[in-house]
This record gives sequence, C-alpha cells and structure tokens, in this order.
Amino acid sequence: KNNEEALHEKIDAAVVNTDKINIRLNNYEDRNPYDWFIAQSYFLVSNAQNILSFSDNIQSALFNLKQADLLLVKIDDPKVNAIREAIIQDTIDLQNLPAIDVTGIFLKLDSIYNNTDNMPLNEFLSANSKDAFKKVNEPSDQVKDWKQNLWTSVKEFSSRFIEVRRREDSVVNQFLSPDQTKILLKNIKTELLLSKVAVFNHDEESFNHNIREIQDHIRSYFDVSNEIVQNNLKSLDELAELKIKLDKPQQLSCIKLFNSLAQEKFNLYETQKKQLKDGQND
Repeated sequence: KNNEEALHEKIDAAVVNTDKINIRLNNYEDRNPYDWFIAQSYFLVSNAQNILSFSDNIQSALFNLKQADLLLVKIDDPKVNAIREAIIQDTIDLQNLPAIDVTGIFLKLDSIYNNTDNMPLNEFLSANSKDAFKKVNEPSDQVKDWKQNLWTSVKEFSSRFIEVRRREDSVVNQFLSPDQTKILLKNIKTELLLSKVAVFNHDEESFNHNIREIQDHIRSYFDVSNEIVQNNLKSLDELAELKIKLDKPQQLSCIKLFNSLAQEKFNLYETQKKQLKDGQND
C-alpha cells in the first residue's frame, strides 16, 4: 500500500511536469520565428516618424523606411503585407517632396554678405555740382612753373574751403553719417543671417520678408548703377523666387498599422508569460 501511494505521488508529479512542458511547448509553437524581424522593422519605422516630427531630414527618414521594408520581405502575412504597402506609399510620398538646395541658397547669401561692404552709397550731389569740383588746370611737372603750380593749388583749396551741397529729392541718404552707414550695413548683414535661419527652419514667410527688406535697403541707399550692387540685387531677385517651405506629412500611414500589430503581439506575449509563470508556481 505504501509503495502504491508513493507511485501515485510520482505519477501526479510527472503529470504536473508534463503540463508545464506542454505549456512551454505551446508558447514556442505560438511564437512566429519572424517576430524579431517585425520588432526591428517596427523600431525603424518609429525612428522614421520621430525624424519627421523633430527635424526635416527626409533622407534619414527614407533610409529607415527602406530598411524596415527589407526586414519584412520574407514574411507572408496579411497584416504584414498591409504594413509593407503603407511603408512603400509613405516612401513614395517622401520621395515626391520638392528638393530644396539649402547649400546653394546659403552660398548666395554668403556672396551677398561678403559684397555688402563693397557697395557704394548713392551720391548726394547733382551732376552739375560734381563738375564744379573738377580741376580746371592740372599742375605742371616743370620746375620753372612752380609759381603757377602754387597759385593753382591755392585756388583749388580756396574754392573748396566752403562747400555748398544741394539736396536731391530723388536721393534718400543725403546726410547719412558714417555711423549711420555702419548701422545700415550691420542691419543688412543681420537680415542676411536671419534669412539663413529661415531657410534652415523652412520658414518661407520670414525668408521672403527678410529678402524684401534687404532689397529695399539696397535700392534706397546704394548706387544701383554700380556692378556690385546690381549683382547683389540680381541674386536677391533669384532668392525671392525660391520656395523653401517643406510640406512633409505629419504622420506616416504605416505607423498606425504597426502600432496595432505591435500591441497585439506584445499583449500575446504578456499572456504567454503569465501562463508560464502560473504553471511554474503550481
């Protein structure tokens, strides 16, 4: 009788162990061998979404999406196929975004910035008054003419000892002091730097405003007949025609499908872990 009872106890223990093993085998059978690839792909898609949310690095987002799709190629599952279709569509949408030549824009802005100090201001004297300051008699290089040369120099000095300037209604900067000129140049340079910031942030409204301000300053205060001024204005006109706004999608369509699939699988694994833990406790 004692041997029989001991045998029954061993049988009961064996049954319990068998049940635990069956639970573990069922858990392994329920697991998809491609789940690790799905988890990696989910991470890459989430990374692409974060890149789009916090930056404008479209190329990095595209790289993550393409790598995510490659991980799902061998998985034949309706839900995964739907995710792949969404990934491919998101990739096409990002590739169709217009390319913005940020480097080229920066180079043009730098060129204008470097030429700013070389731009001549508008003259505030009329053409007739300019002629009044032309030398009538040039000094002679002959030693014997020293008296005449001296007299010519005295007359030149005395004629400009007192200078009368006439206002020109068409010129704005008639009495722009050197300090005011420095402030004007600094303002133009500051607006050029702000234009760079606007390009980096794809802020088209601020960029266009800064470009217009620079154009107005140059046309109002500098000699538009000068070649350097004309080149700067030409570059500014070209920049004013550019579109720097990036209409990127706020959310990838594949991220919603992936979130649903991940939640389903994570919940399944949590249930399996609970069952295994309960079986071991028993």
